[in-house]
Formats: sequence, structure tokens, C-alpha cells
Amino acid sequence: MMLAMSKKDSLPEVLDVLDNDISECRRCARLVKWRESVSIEKKASYSDEEYWGRGVPGFGDPNAQVFVLGLAPAAHGANRTGRLFTGDRSGDWYMVPSIVQNSLINHLVITVMMD
Repeated sequence: MMLAMSKKDSLPEVLDVLDNDISECRRCARLVKWRESVSIEKKASYSDEEYWGRGVPGFGDPNAQVFVLGLAPAAHGANRTGRLFTGDRSGDWYMVPSIVQNSLINHLVITVMMD
């Protein structure tokens, strides 16, 4: 995936295109198969929820000076909610405490996409 930005493009517009490309990406067949199967064969405690089951785009201020990059979506976290480090314990050990300590988020509990 190659994303080119011209001088007339705004960063938010370019990031919207990138987010869409990430959400629709199917280049890694093994990852696509896994994320889609997990979104069908749900964990019992989330059986009544609709899973995202697609590539997980970024979020936040497009002009931020710091960004956090996730490796792959957690089965019942980002793969379920559509937002990195959200809905499971994947961020609890290091990521969330670090960003709280550095005042980069406004609350500690992150469970759904809009938190």
C-alpha cells in the first residue's frame, strides 16, 4: 500500500483514506482468515456483540507528536471493537499505564471504540 500526499491534500483527508485502506486490507491471507474466523466464532462473553473483524485503523489527533503502533489486533479486543488496545487487557500491562502517566489520555478504562 502506497499513500501519496499532494500539497492540496489535508492530513485528515489523507488519514481518512489510509484508515479506509487499512480497514479493507486483505493482503495478509493468514491474518484475514484468523480475524474473520474469530469474529464468527465469538468468545461466549461477547456472543451478543458484533465483531469488527477487519483491519484496525488508527485514531487520535492527526497532528500528534507521539504515536503508538500496535502489531496485530487482539482477538476479542481490537478485533471485536475496531480500536487498538480497546476492549480487552492487551494495553493494561504497559501501554495504558504509560499513556496515563504521561497525560496522553483523559481516562484509564478503555472498553469500547468511543472511550
